[in-house]
Amino acid sequence: MITTTTITTGSITVPDRAFTATDTGLSGGAGQQTAITTIALCNIEEPDLTDETVNTCDVNIHLVKNGSSATRRNLIVNRLTVPAGETLFFSDERIILDSNDAVWIGATGGDIDTAGSFNIDSTYVILTTGGTDYTLIGSANSSPNTVFTATGVGTGAGTARKVLIIATVSSLPV
Repeated sequence: MITTTTITTGSITVPDRAFTATDTGLSGGAGQQTAITTIALCNIEEPDLTDETVNTCDVNIHLVKNGSSATRRNLIVNRLTVPAGETLFFSDERIILDSNDAVWIGATGGDIDTAGSFNIDSTYVILTTGGTDYTLIGSANSSPNTVFTATGVGTGAGTARKVLIIATVSSLPV
């Protein structure tokens, strides 16, 4: 199974759930474990050839037991820098998860832009509406926390944070 998640958090310490192990539909049924075979982190922003720090972000990864939350105790990757335009792969080891265990990923966010200055083809998460009709610039709706790819610069006073990281988790039942 391949799961792709847009990491919309703007804080490395407030992660998003990127993957949850499940026993639904697997051959082993209840109690089935899941092996994560690969985690790929892709920084989807364009690199700046004159300044390699532009659009970089730091990433934390947590392995969280069912019923727990992401804390420093289950942190497995701490402040890994992902340069713009780069993809990092974690595939040397297999991580075995029980049902409903999860992978949580926090990433420092991109710039917060105001309508009128959105970058076309950049991916954003809506923070505030501010009179901006986001459906006119590529969003399915104008609700906060909606992820969209800008097709225009926008108008009004709405704000959105540029999304930098897309996480893909590949897994198999074991």
